Amino acid sequence: MVIVPHDVDQDAIKAIAKQHKNCVTYSSMEQATPAQNALLVNETGILSLIYQYADVVVIGGGFGKGIHNTLEAAVWGKPVLFGPRYQKFNEAIALIEAGAARSSPSVEQLLHEVNDLLQDTKTSEEMGMQAKNFVERNLGATEKIMQHPEIQRILKK
Repeated sequence: MVIVPHDVDQDAIKAIAKQHKNCVTYSSMEQATPAQNALLVNETGILSLIYQYADVVVIGGGFGKGIHNTLEAAVWGKPVLFGPRYQKFNEAIALIEAGAARSSPSVEQLLHEVNDLLQDTKTSEEMGMQAKNFVERNLGATEKIMQHPEIQRILKK
């Protein structure tokens, strides 16, 4: 398990580490022992790279104001799970429609989904493939935006 909190100040990291006795922080991975089965990321800017090592990704924020970036996980071909507050995020809706993501109404159901996908590797791999296909089908967004007539009008000024 990899835990990536928003707040990585020392007090927040200590509080999370107390809840997860067998975790090691990213900055002290070199001293990790086999008993430590969770990684607590205490640095910013590396989450998008960590997703490649996941089997299943739980995107945060879905039980609060809204989810975080789903595409960072999808680009690595990972099944994506999140809470019920995703309706304002078009890519999350599209990932669900593509069969690459799932939303759960409760934390308990979300944990159940994680466990199911860890056990059912066929479904997990299928979702991951759908995530990768979704990203590949939608490449070139910047070029499409730059070719929009209104953008072209502004650029010609």
